[in-house]
Amino acid sequence: MNIRCWFAPLLLLVSSWAKALPPAPDWLWAQLELQTSRVPACPREGADGVRLTLVDGRLQGHADSLSFDLTCARSGGVGSEGEQEVLSLLMTLPPIDFQVDMLTLHLPQGRVQGAAKLRHLAQRIELEWLTGPGELRLLLEPWGDGWRWSGDVPAGALHPLLPKVVAVSGEWLPGQPLALRASGGLPSPVEGDWQLAVQAVSGPQGWQILPGSSLTVPRLRWQDADIRELRITPRRALSTREALELQLDWAQASWKQTRLPVQAVLLDMAGLDDHQGQIRARLGHELSLLGHWRYRPQGLALTVAEQTLSLPEAWAWLAGWLAVPAGFELETGELTFSLNAADLLNPKLPIRLSMSVADSDFSYRGVMAEGASGHLDLSWSQTGWRSQGTNSLSIARIHPGVEVSDIYAAFRLERGQPWLSGLTARLLGGQLAVSPMALGSEFSGELHLSDISLALVLTQVAVTGLSGDGRLHGRLPFSYRQGISVSNGRMYSRDGWLSYQAEAELLVSAEDNLSLALTLGMLKDLRYERLDASISMMPTGEAVIDSRLVGHAPVMGQDHPVNLNYHHEENLLQLLTSLRFAHDISESLPSRLQGEKK
Repeated sequence: MNIRCWFAPLLLLVSSWAKALPPAPDWLWAQLELQTSRVPACPREGADGVRLTLVDGRLQGHADSLSFDLTCARSGGVGSEGEQEVLSLLMTLPPIDFQVDMLTLHLPQGRVQGAAKLRHLAQRIELEWLTGPGELRLLLEPWGDGWRWSGDVPAGALHPLLPKVVAVSGEWLPGQPLALRASGGLPSPVEGDWQLAVQAVSGPQGWQILPGSSLTVPRLRWQDADIRELRITPRRALSTREALELQLDWAQASWKQTRLPVQAVLLDMAGLDDHQGQIRARLGHELSLLGHWRYRPQGLALTVAEQTLSLPEAWAWLAGWLAVPAGFELETGELTFSLNAADLLNPKLPIRLSMSVADSDFSYRGVMAEGASGHLDLSWSQTGWRSQGTNSLSIARIHPGVEVSDIYAAFRLERGQPWLSGLTARLLGGQLAVSPMALGSEFSGELHLSDISLALVLTQVAVTGLSGDGRLHGRLPFSYRQGISVSNGRMYSRDGWLSYQAEAELLVSAEDNLSLALTLGMLKDLRYERLDASISMMPTGEAVIDSRLVGHAPVMGQDHPVNLNYHHEENLLQLLTSLRFAHDISESLPSRLQGEKK
């Protein structure tokens, strides 16, 4: 039964009468009790077992249970039709302190409940809950026909991971959006403070969070990450009963003082109580990654299933925040990317990345590479980056001056440093191999050559009348320090031949020069048993080649032994550039001629 209509004025009358009378004698005891009271227009607001007791000359208040709804019941009700039906119980209680066995404060989403004290401070009401996580204090003040409030809430009462105390404040007027503000600290291991500003309205679908709402973190730090002015906002009006669509952006974000390459993050979740959903990271113009996140007490998991991106677009995005090699240009290709993290907040658990490249053509300082593909598996934890399994790169062909084909390289990360586990390729009819070595801004290793065709080498030199055959082998120790250099390189060949057919002008000169005539005669058909050469090259490309040839040749009808030493100096880098230029011209001429025919 609703007896509030006559009990409330009676409470006020008794309270005023008790204060107006002289102090009552200590032996006087009196009690007035209300079993049940409800606010008709606000079904969640009511009172049970309310008692006023006069003991020892003092008036005391007690209630078995009190329920208040700050988003419905009003603090004023003068003059408007029907306002008395929504007047809060808080405004009808006498201005004395109450001890409440179960005090419930209904919020837009959830409620605060427990044993509490209710104190009247002039026109304000102080609520004090004694909860397990700590003491919750809230100061309520009538504001127009609504409420204004401020106070401190134990962080553990909102979420077990939140530290310290959360400061809250806000206001609500009938017919106006509810405003709520809160601030506190981020849960460990993340460092920083957060500030919440929410505007919400009540509708048929429950409470809706308006787009002007935001969660701001002035500075967030986690391990080597540093994010300034992180802001989370709804992308549209959000119902607390429907899927949430949020956007994360920031003024500045870095990892180990390197700017993070993400412009914004879009976060979707089924509802406030469903701690999982989709996440989309906007990397750049029309470039994004889609993943799935899930939060549980065990941690924050993130999974990005395999996605295919345009490799040139991904490279252009990468070049916007990392120092990429100058002169490196990607023309075609696809990048497949995936990620899996069991718990982003636990640095001991690895984050696994997988990347694959297919059908890629690229160039580096004018050298074109065709048909590149590769695979890279990495994991990151507090110990740093590590490679997983076999990581490889293959290239169908490149042409730095001579064609190199069927290139295959394997590499790994060792203590955070990239290592070339090995590289093989085909060159001039033979094979080349690069020994394992550490990669960096400076590196050194050995190039091994085997079964290189001497005939193909001589065609590249393009000396008129010079030909030959044989197989070349050797090793070239090299280093890279602002350029490639070779020191103590060795090449050799066994059992081959050389032939030099001199031009007519040189033959005329040999008629009067016996030494030249003998040399030209031997070189017409020289069979060698041994060919040895030493090679060195400066970073500028200046090379010195000293060769020694031992064999025999027919001269004037007789077979003569030959022991020939030859010293040669040339800029090999310029030679390769010339050969590459000639190759590029020969490649482009047919298409140009074809175009002229058309």
